Amino acid sequence: MKNKLFLSMPAILMVINSTAQNVGIGTVNPLKLFSVNGSILVDQGNLNTGFLDSAALRFGINANVGISSNQSGAGTNLNGLDFWTNNTKRITD
Repeated sequence: MKNKLFLSMPAILMVINSTAQNVGIGTVNPLKLFSVNGSILVDQGNLNTGFLDSAALRFGINANVGISSNQSGAGTNLNGLDFWTNNTKRITD
């Protein structure tokens, strides 16, 4: 029998499966370490200035790979997506 902890708040369902150590938001059966059934909002405060160092999705221990989106109005590519490798902006859309 799997042990599950259900935390419920208005419009939020979060499940922690202590046997499989999976966490789910919006799902009662998280299939991966972290599963989300719904939208994810990154940079709610519109703080990213077009760089990888703030309010971005970063990958790996060095965090030199990721995706950012300039939301602050400064710099270029406002509301676009920037794809980074080796801490260098490679693709801008």
